[in-house]
Amino acid sequence: GLRINPRTYSRSRFSFGEDLWLMDLASRKEMPIAGLPTNLRLADLTWSPDQRSIAFTNVALGGVELWVVDVASRAARRLFAQPLNTVYGTGFAWMPESKQLLVRLRPKDQGEAPSIVALPTGPNTQEAVAGGAQRQIRTLQDLLKNENDAKVFDHYVTTQLALADLNGGLNIVGDSARILSASVAPDGAHLLVQTIERPYSYVVASRCCRWVRTARRD
Repeated sequence: GLRINPRTYSRSRFSFGEDLWLMDLASRKEMPIAGLPTNLRLADLTWSPDQRSIAFTNVALGGVELWVVDVASRAARRLFAQPLNTVYGTGFAWMPESKQLLVRLRPKDQGEAPSIVALPTGPNTQEAVAGGAQRQIRTLQDLLKNENDAKVFDHYVTTQLALADLNGGLNIVGDSARILSASVAPDGAHLLVQTIERPYSYVVASRCCRWVRTARRD
């Protein structure tokens, strides 16, 4: 049931905000934020653990951008130029010390998505276990249908993890992979990453995933 916007490498459907400001709770006065992107399409927003910064994503025509607001100066800026991949999740998470964010990037060397091929390049075979009982199968309109569909899916869900500091610097973490989720340990020293693994079923919906070992942050 996953539906993807191929232009932005994000979910095809989402709610977004068109403006952002801060409010003084004592006076109820609205305080504008300078430097927000033109034609803001704010998808996800999270305060840093120390409450000094706000990170948010802007879904632009060229891809999903990561922006940061400095609360004290009420100024927003784009953190880095490389677009995020938000097919699964928000594409970013604060590290516990509030000085870095764990981000999910579109790999720089990824290239173009595979073309959708209408004609099959070979037989589409499925192996059944001998002696299995007959079962009813739910009809799912968005299942992968063949190897070409699988290659297109692989392209759009492949992401590169990185640690981004508040100056815009990026430190690549591990290799790019079909990442379903990435969680930060409470001490910020390890990551727990869940990846999507082949083979895929063309008959039933499945969660083809495995947990991989944690990766220490240098």
